[in-house]
Amino acid sequence: MPAIASLRQRRKRAALLAALLAALVAAAWARPARDAQAISVLLCATNDATPPAKYTAQYYADLIYERGKGGLADYWDAVSYGNYNNVGSTVRDWVTMPFTAAQELCPQSCIDDNQCNKACDLGTAWPDCHRCIRFTRATHCEQAHQRAGYSVPAGSLRLFVVHPALDFWGSSGYGAYMGFDQVSVTGLAHELGHGIRLQHSFSNDPNYRNTDGATPGEYDDPWDMMSAFNVYTINSPLGGLAGPSLIAYHMERMGWLPWPYIYTMGARGETSAKVLIKATNAFAPVKPSFMLPTWNTRGNVFPPAGRSVCEDGLGDGTVGAAAAALPPEFAQRRAAGTDGADCPGGFCPSSHFGRPGPDTIAASAAAAAAPAAQPAAQPAGGTEPDDYYLMVRVPFDGKDPNHYLTVEYRRKQGYDAGIPADKQVLIHEIKPLYNAAGQYQCHVAYLLRDLKKPGKPPATAWTVTLDGVTVRVKVAPASDPDYATVTVSSDFSRRCQQGFVWRQACAGDYVCVDPAERAANRAANAAPNFDGTRCTQGTYPRLACGALDARVCVSKAAKARVSADNAAAPGRVNNLAAATYGPNTCKPGFVWRQADAFDYVCVLPESRAAVWQANSNRWLSFDPAATPKSEYGEFMCRVGLVWRGAFFYDLTCVDASVRTAVTEENSKSEERLLNVLA
Repeated sequence: MPAIASLRQRRKRAALLAALLAALVAAAWARPARDAQAISVLLCATNDATPPAKYTAQYYADLIYERGKGGLADYWDAVSYGNYNNVGSTVRDWVTMPFTAAQELCPQSCIDDNQCNKACDLGTAWPDCHRCIRFTRATHCEQAHQRAGYSVPAGSLRLFVVHPALDFWGSSGYGAYMGFDQVSVTGLAHELGHGIRLQHSFSNDPNYRNTDGATPGEYDDPWDMMSAFNVYTINSPLGGLAGPSLIAYHMERMGWLPWPYIYTMGARGETSAKVLIKATNAFAPVKPSFMLPTWNTRGNVFPPAGRSVCEDGLGDGTVGAAAAALPPEFAQRRAAGTDGADCPGGFCPSSHFGRPGPDTIAASAAAAAAPAAQPAAQPAGGTEPDDYYLMVRVPFDGKDPNHYLTVEYRRKQGYDAGIPADKQVLIHEIKPLYNAAGQYQCHVAYLLRDLKKPGKPPATAWTVTLDGVTVRVKVAPASDPDYATVTVSSDFSRRCQQGFVWRQACAGDYVCVDPAERAANRAANAAPNFDGTRCTQGTYPRLACGALDARVCVSKAAKARVSADNAAAPGRVNNLAAATYGPNTCKPGFVWRQADAFDYVCVLPESRAAVWQANSNRWLSFDPAATPKSEYGEFMCRVGLVWRGAFFYDLTCVDASVRTAVTEENSKSEERLLNVLA
């Protein structure tokens, strides 16, 4: 019987662990990750240790989620451009677990379940034993708080702060575990970053490995928080380390990089371009006044659906004829430009900040034939240039739309004051990561470093060739230190549709033809049928490449095929750059909602159209009698309308059913991504 009981105990523990892991997956915070993500901070001590008096619940509250203290809350606000916070978090005071530090170092249950040997020697069983130890320790801490009367709410991330310090880790969709004196802005951002699906960053150095379990190049991007603790940091005012920022790829993946400020090379059919980019840590987006998050300090409270929050006599909840004209006070704001709108009626349907939306960018014969992009305007005299970007994406892989280069720029300031050089260019290759068995894991960012130079600094120029496509990238500072100029040349937008190849009758001939036709033209080049002054009898100038091709002579039928191929060329181009949208690409049938410049949530096209329409009519939906002293502020809605809440500062007024639909769209954001792991 004892053996049977032991087996039952092991099965019970295994079931509990499986249930815990299932709950972690179910509670995983979806991306794009905007708005508030609550954290339950659980302070736990072993029964043979007493936490130092300094480390109170308020100490951790200041460090983690109180704004204006120089802690994690201020870091997230800076790197997300105000799109992410931890409002709703709580710190639960110290509780004592019924285990000693030695027992926590090697939990008996992991030995009983045959996950670890008696010494918890990780050895060759490192993954299973390590996983068991980590989640068992976390479970012990959470159970201690449950006995004290607190249960972690659904959807909350967990942060286990333990005395004495035993371990340091983070888990996607779950949270983090660290020692009481290991809690810093850098450590919190890195480990809790894992909780919202941020991944480690890498470099192209195949010889860099800073831990036994690391992949070559892992943790070797010191300019990115997700390489901590091999990163450039500053001292936090609360003690410990802070910084650096996140790389642009991670910002975009989370929905924190505004899509109008991402330039995709070749999307318009261009084969060369000179693009002005601004340092990501020198960019300060101006949010429209009707989207100011002042109400967020009241705990993300929406006006209750169906409740009359204004007394303007329109009791039927419709705008009606009385609101057909823009209220004078709102008209004054618009005239003053304080609503942030670029075009009549608010944000243009396919444009934010006057920039084309991805739905308006498509390859065409006209685009393919367009001249190279002109150099972007250079900033002068401290004025903001009209046309700049925050990141350049350079696709080059016809088999993987998520395999591309990114180019960004960073200043030595703020959370990046610790980087060694100002005006830093960063070029990354985004590519798939595979495990030892060759199984796809995810796409990650590899910093391209110049491995031939001392200290292997980040490269400022890069060339890559794949499947006949050559891409060249070069970056140089602009006259204004906040900007850099990216020069790119690429053949990617000229790629042919399946079954066709470039003719290559001469240099620069990218007309797409049947492979047999390319072979015929190469043969004609080898035997041009030209006697020095004219074509031989029965042959004619080919003119595949214009007048310069007059010395290659072919039959009348071959010349006709050349002319036919030239005419058919635009329809044979397969410009995959025009369909490269990055890690937030939607599944077929869905499009970005684009309620604002950071809105990557995938929705049906008719939903996006409704959002654009609501944006254009937003001023008609506010209560014209509202003031900052009104119950819900100066942007109170008319009777029967509620704030849409697509994100925490979205105060556009809509019917309650629309807000319900928008909330559902947010909940499905991740499942509608084409590749969650990109």
